Amino acid sequence: MEYGQAMTELERERDKLRTLEIQRTDTLSSFREGINSDVNPSVAGFHNSFLTWLKEAISRQIENVKRAEAEAERRRVILAEAMKERKMLETLKDKHYENFVREQNIEEQKIVDEIVSFRHGKRE
Repeated sequence: MEYGQAMTELERERDKLRTLEIQRTDTLSSFREGINSDVNPSVAGFHNSFLTWLKEAISRQIENVKRAEAEAERRRVILAEAMKERKMLETLKDKHYENFVREQNIEEQKIVDEIVSFRHGKRE
């Protein structure tokens, strides 16, 4: 469950990054269109400031994605270890049960042998 939560968080961080990158692309396109037409200095300044902010936001978001990836990987390793341990315990349980059944069969065979030898001894 923790691994699933980490993967959900990772996808959420990746979605935020994609959204920022789309905003950057759209803003660049808008800025380029503005340059080709009448240039309004205040709009150009706004685009430049917004692009600078987006660049910084994207850098921060990339770091967030890297942290989320590291956390997801850490939890995946924990999950893999837990599954390995569970499998090992199941194997030990199965071996223990097989030994128990084998010992029970040996005991039953001893009882059958005693009965047969008791009956055989009575006939003589």
